[in-house]
Amino acid sequence: MTNTLINLTGVRAAIKRAFNGSVNEILAELLQNSQRAQATTVNINTTDKTIFAYEDDGHGLQDQDDLIALIKIGESGWDETVQTNQHPMGLGLHALLAHEQVSEVTIESGGWKVVIDTKRWWDDHKYAAGWLKRVATSKPQKGFRLIATVTTKFNEIVQELFWHYNGRVKGLNLATGYADYVDVLHNGKKVNPPFDPKNSFETFLCETEIFGNPCWIGHGEKNERPTGVNWYGQRISYQPTIDGKKLHSFQLWYDVRQGCPLDTKSPTRNGFIENQKLTDFNAAVTRALEDFFDRQSLTNLPVGPFDKFLSTNKGYRQRAVHFTATEVLPLDESMSNADEVGNDGKLCAFAYSAPPRLVETEIVALGPGETKRYSQQGIRGFQPLLGACYTVTQADVSRLEIQQLYWKPGAAHEKFGNIVEPGEWGLSSDGALPIEWQPVSGEVFVLHEANNWHLQDTDFLFTGLTPEEFLQSGWPWLAFDPTPDDFSYDEIENSFRDSISDALRTLIGNAVPGDFRWSDVRYAIGHENTIISIKPIFSTGGFLCKALQVKYVDKENCEHEIELKTID
Repeated sequence: MTNTLINLTGVRAAIKRAFNGSVNEILAELLQNSQRAQATTVNINTTDKTIFAYEDDGHGLQDQDDLIALIKIGESGWDETVQTNQHPMGLGLHALLAHEQVSEVTIESGGWKVVIDTKRWWDDHKYAAGWLKRVATSKPQKGFRLIATVTTKFNEIVQELFWHYNGRVKGLNLATGYADYVDVLHNGKKVNPPFDPKNSFETFLCETEIFGNPCWIGHGEKNERPTGVNWYGQRISYQPTIDGKKLHSFQLWYDVRQGCPLDTKSPTRNGFIENQKLTDFNAAVTRALEDFFDRQSLTNLPVGPFDKFLSTNKGYRQRAVHFTATEVLPLDESMSNADEVGNDGKLCAFAYSAPPRLVETEIVALGPGETKRYSQQGIRGFQPLLGACYTVTQADVSRLEIQQLYWKPGAAHEKFGNIVEPGEWGLSSDGALPIEWQPVSGEVFVLHEANNWHLQDTDFLFTGLTPEEFLQSGWPWLAFDPTPDDFSYDEIENSFRDSISDALRTLIGNAVPGDFRWSDVRYAIGHENTIISIKPIFSTGGFLCKALQVKYVDKENCEHEIELKTID
């Protein structure tokens, strides 16, 4: 037994497993090496479907020690500046050697050439240990050249990485971050023209400097934007956080060109170590956004991003100059279901020093026997009586006066209890009942619970029309829940429609639907009776059937005649 602390066989096996097996990872490592070698041009060629050729014009391998540093695990031959700022691990080339779609790799640089069989490299210890003996001399040349025998799939992925992303977001691909360092050509075409982060965000917010490097911050709902850190050319995905919570929909482009402001994960920088550097970086991003929003006037404030920032940053919400609120829109009987009547008014920003009328979303109905809160669609039913008003979206509510609307509805209809007399309404902001009350006028609808199938199973109050007028209007559909509930939409919609017709027929008697069926007529006259004849009665003009004249015989064999109204 030896005293060494390193099991070389185990380390080699562990290193092979350290890479994620992506072509992206390999290209990132090669491009990073070219940048460190001060190359100005990189040529990548995949025109031969099974050959991946990579060549740059950097300083290449200066001597045999550089070649050893390139191949040797954990060795790094870079200069002091690269060592200090980028902390190279000496593992980059092994991402290529470890890839299952790579069978052979040839390296040429500085007058040396070595060919590596990748399977034997990992499986045959003697083969790997004797690699230096197989190094041959070649004609001295500038730069670095690598040729790999690969699968067709490997080269298809290379094509995807350089060109597919260009189609989704203009100018953004694997090589984007290297534009100021090196021109990257794939099959003779440049893939990394200059990239302007400002133009890539859905909404560009601000540019700042964090730890000596520029940072651009923007906002957008799409995930394909350039969120991340440009680490000496390599783009590393990262989502900024506040107090451990991700700043969702905010993006940044942090362009690291000097120093080591963050510590990257090994071996291929696929993220950042969660340490004090990362904490300080997140705090700097947060301060930059706070400063940006503080500087904006109401007319210049990007309301959507501001609202999202307030939702995440509670501390800033408590000291911000502005807050967000949503305009309350009136209800419309033409709406087809409960989902459409959500408060989808315009999101606005206001100053705490000059707030508009702010109201709670729900209304409190004071009945003779109970007090009930109508929360789903409450305040919108009263908007015509209130005028312009808003519900708070993101704010420190302790700094605002928010009014609660109370309704004292009148007596309920004896046959249809959801329809009530108008009654009175009032506002209060101190938790007590209103001091002043006003009569309710117009049509007012409030909803507590919608339903998929039956109007009778919903919980709402309505005033302003008679029950007959209400049931023949579009208002009942504001209580319809369109969620399929494991059934088709047509099934639940037809059921709800039938429930409205049933309620109307029950209410007014002697009626059938406009698109009546035989069973509807039998239901209206009684199933025990026998129909003799049905005669339609048309409205003036003769186009609309307004009623049915039905003759029938009862079980006593007595003949009767009844007129049934047709209702939609």
